[in-house]
Amino acid sequence: MLKDMGLNPNNPTKRKYWFEIVGYNYRMTNLQAAIGAAQVKRIDDRIEKRLWMAATYNKYLKDIPGVVTHPKMEWAKNVYWYYTILVPAKKRDKVIDDLEKKNIETRPTFYPIQKLPVYRKRLPLPVSDDLGARGINLPSGPSLTEEQIKYIADCIREALA
Repeated sequence: MLKDMGLNPNNPTKRKYWFEIVGYNYRMTNLQAAIGAAQVKRIDDRIEKRLWMAATYNKYLKDIPGVVTHPKMEWAKNVYWYYTILVPAKKRDKVIDDLEKKNIETRPTFYPIQKLPVYRKRLPLPVSDDLGARGINLPSGPSLTEEQIKYIADCIREALA
């Protein structure tokens, strides 16, 4: 019912367009399904490319003071939707600005959910506050080359110096 605008498929009243709950229009078109099916066929190659990207970033970022990269957890497999680093909170915006000046698009990590007005709570959540203040999502597109990743890392080193 949520995906179908709140319509009950077993509507006992048999009324058309009778919405029993607030729902959404999350139905998938045939075209969207075809694109999704084609993407799934390529998922292993895409994940392999992202794992290579992360390993390459790790190689070039590992010795930069102030940069923290993803920890590896044996119980999880990260597929790096984004490649995210942590830098000192007081330097994060400067790093983003310096990279932008060199045409390197980054973005801060998502705001901690408890900071958003719709979910604002007065809970002390220091870990999410810290991650939100320090995180930067780096370029992570499938066309990145090792030379580009090295250049990005060199620019981060320079921005943090």
